[in-house]
Amino acid sequence: MGTNVLQISFVDTLTKQRPVTISVGIEPTFCALGASHVAVGMNNRILFYQLSDTNLVNEQEYVGMVMDVRCNDRFAAVLSNSQVTLHLIEPVKGGGPQRKTFPDR
Repeated sequence: MGTNVLQISFVDTLTKQRPVTISVGIEPTFCALGASHVAVGMNNRILFYQLSDTNLVNEQEYVGMVMDVRCNDRFAAVLSNSQVTLHLIEPVKGGGPQRKTFPDR
């Protein structure tokens, strides 16, 4: 029998506060934790959730299979298709280009 993983829980071991549980929209095969967000994904798709209120704040698709994800307080760096895509976790409306891919090809 299979198991569904549609919730993820986090505990701050320094403050010993209650766990934060987030209901996610996909059954993730990977996740990454940043200062304010959690990224969960599978294949070429990542969903970004705010830790403070557990709301979905962004959904991104990438050219190839996601191999690695790193998050800080504002940005996500995603390794996919031998390239790194850097973008804001929470996009700014009307803020111009939201993504940069390295190396440029």
